[in-house]
Amino acid sequence: MAETDKTLLIIDSHALIYRAYFAFPPSLTTSTGEPVNAVYGYTSLVLDVLMKFKPTNVIAVMDSKGATAREADYSFYKSNRDSADDMMTSQIPRIEEMLKIFQIPLLKIDGIEADDIISTIDHAYSGKWAKTIVVTGDQDLFQLVDDDTNVYLAGRKFSESRLFEAKDVIEKLGIRPDQVPDYKSIAGDASDNIPGVKGIGPKGAIELISEFGTLENIYENIDKVKDRYKAKLVENQELAYLSKGLATVKRDIPVVFDLELSKFTGLDLARVKKMFDDLQFKSLLSKLEKFAKIYEVTDEQMIVDPREVENEEEEEDPEELVYFSDEDEVSSGMGTDADD
Repeated sequence: MAETDKTLLIIDSHALIYRAYFAFPPSLTTSTGEPVNAVYGYTSLVLDVLMKFKPTNVIAVMDSKGATAREADYSFYKSNRDSADDMMTSQIPRIEEMLKIFQIPLLKIDGIEADDIISTIDHAYSGKWAKTIVVTGDQDLFQLVDDDTNVYLAGRKFSESRLFEAKDVIEKLGIRPDQVPDYKSIAGDASDNIPGVKGIGPKGAIELISEFGTLENIYENIDKVKDRYKAKLVENQELAYLSKGLATVKRDIPVVFDLELSKFTGLDLARVKKMFDDLQFKSLLSKLEKFAKIYEVTDEQMIVDPREVENEEEEEDPEELVYFSDEDEVSSGMGTDADD
């Protein structure tokens, strides 16, 4: 049974870093010339969602290095994307530093996409929380939306960010959240280079999914499909099923995660202010003051990080740490594009 006062906030970091990088001008630098536009935008949005949702637990998730299972299944998966901008990737260590100061644990696993980690955590702890909120810039995660999981989609302008429940996904896309992979199996997804069925676009995909419900049901009833779609579906059946597999987030990724580390009670204001001072984020200080009022904390109320206490008491096995081990790896255990 869900604990009625518990809310888990999952931050899809790479999707938000991408949004932040393009939402704020590259001219946003420190006095030494260090680019910080992505750091600034990401930090600002994290403060916003912490104040808006007041979660009891928070986790940040990132993509990591290494080839993924989807790339093994389809070598052209995401192959149309340009290499990440050096100015953007250079800011990721600063963002990781910010998460550590905010005492938000970071999960990333070599070869595993962030979407799959997010989906696994959401599924594994389904029923544990009254609400799970996934903060992202990626509509792919709409497929997670259900009675107890919502998606907070960052807009191209952060002021346009919006919380999506199931009814909102239906209104926006014309299909249910669970039908997103079926839709992409036919329409494809240019941003991820998912092929779909050649010759059938978004309108045709919505029509077919609305009538038959799932890709599998379409092929089980292929004789009932309108002639203008039938031949294309028959010719591209293998690609359609491949595309559905590529578009479906996984729920059984092996993840080691100590739930206690995700508890969130507030910020160590002194440390956060020092970070803002180092990065010259003067305009975020007023937002931090608002945060302090909402969480009822002061500079004197130093929030002790339980991870630091544990590390003082005993030396941890680095492979069991979820919180910033040297390689940021998580291994065996429990089972970004930015479309708008």
